[in-house]
Amino acid sequence: DHELEAWLFYLPAKLRVWQGRFDFIEEAPEVIREWQPTDLPAHLGALARGRGLRFFDLTPALIEATRTQKALLFNPRFDTHLNAAGSAVVAEAMARILKPAG
Repeated sequence: DHELEAWLFYLPAKLRVWQGRFDFIEEAPEVIREWQPTDLPAHLGALARGRGLRFFDLTPALIEATRTQKALLFNPRFDTHLNAAGSAVVAEAMARILKPAG
């Protein structure tokens, strides 16, 4: 009735963003050293699109910013929350996506 459109933004946990950037000590468990991200974003995207939602994965923006800024975008110790720099990356990525075509 109100012509609203639902969108879903996928915000990854920090390990997905940092994957491949770690150097583990030999004593680290193999399950930790060999961890690889799953296809969760693609799977969620397919589910969302199948239900008429627009889907956007913020992982690439966070990976690129981590690589180019060489700075942490998440709390490094206790949780997976974004810090101020990470929040800015997400805000900029969302602004690019939400910007009206013109």
